[in-house]
Amino acid sequence: MNFLWVFIGGGLGASIRYLISQLFPFKQFPLATLLSNTLSCIFILIFFKFLKQLPSFGSQGVALLIITGVCGGLSTFSTFSLETVNLFKEGQFLLGGCNVLLNLICCFLILFFLSTSD
Repeated sequence: MNFLWVFIGGGLGASIRYLISQLFPFKQFPLATLLSNTLSCIFILIFFKFLKQLPSFGSQGVALLIITGVCGGLSTFSTFSLETVNLFKEGQFLLGGCNVLLNLICCFLILFFLSTSD
């Protein structure tokens, strides 16, 4: 049953990521990937805090569905890496560097500041 929760959540997360990529197609900067990774960090923190408040830390199925499935399907390290490498190969060193910094800074700062605001 756990596999099914992850499967459903992963499909939902990947579908959300696809919709974001359709709304923000790659032109000069991979904004869709940045938004997907940032949203995934926001979602994982919100859901983790929510599940933590439930008796016995929520059900394992809900955690697998949302945290492992949805957030795992929504975030995308491999696409982030490929887009960054391609930017560097195209000589777009400033955009590639900005992509790395923005992904890291946005995601870490969101998790750091929102997780300390209990």
